[in-house]
Amino acid sequence: MLQVAYDITSLAESPFGGIAQVCQNTLIQAALAPDVSATGFFKAGKRSNGHIEGATIRRLLPLASVVGPTFDIAHSLCHRRLKVKARRAVYTVHDVWSLQPNRYQPDQFQAKVGARLRNDIARADYVVAISETTRQSLLALDLVRPENCRAVHLGVTIPQVPKSAAVSPPVQALL
Repeated sequence: MLQVAYDITSLAESPFGGIAQVCQNTLIQAALAPDVSATGFFKAGKRSNGHIEGATIRRLLPLASVVGPTFDIAHSLCHRRLKVKARRAVYTVHDVWSLQPNRYQPDQFQAKVGARLRNDIARADYVVAISETTRQSLLALDLVRPENCRAVHLGVTIPQVPKSAAVSPPVQALL
């Protein structure tokens, strides 16, 4: 049984954000896999936001990288390295926003976040980029080797609409 730890802090803080949805759907799929034991860790927020059938949810304690169980994989989903004991580290990069000059972030913030992101990526055994554009940016910045980075496109969850509900023809065509 593969023991995998996931950072679900974004989900615990608020279940409505984009990264929160990535956390939730990743943990749901991991919990469904018969050969995976999934544990979601959160640094802040509410445990109840991350409740997923078949997954263990734990608050991330300060010394988790020193004491506690050793996982086969620690998967960082929330812009920070998940600090637990693990044999391998996977880091998901949602964007390279703070790694390139831009006019939307103050210089000091960009320098701080960019340095942390570079360090976290360098410490990962494998990097998942959420798009081919993000992957190509990471390669162009020479932050990852091509064989250690893959684009895994985000999926969507389509809500089920009861058949009795009145649905407009354009929406009906999607169902």
